[in-house]
Amino acid sequence: NLGQCFDGSWPEARVVFEITAGCNGRVSAVSVLDDGGLSVTDVECMRSTLLYVGFPAHDMPDGMTFQYPVTLGG
Repeated sequence: NLGQCFDGSWPEARVVFEITAGCNGRVSAVSVLDDGGLSVTDVECMRSTLLYVGFPAHDMPDGMTFQYPVTLGG
């Protein structure tokens, strides 16, 4: 669903997010560690879209945080 964040062709960039997920697989927080040089508007759209991504339920501690790199373009 990140395609909704860009008009026309996708930019070439590598954006790194930090995602916090609960044991139920629901994302509770997304922060930006590296914007890859993209505009604030594009990165905020990506960040808010990732808030709705489901991850498999797990038995790690609630609030598990991990880095999530997203490579765009070629």
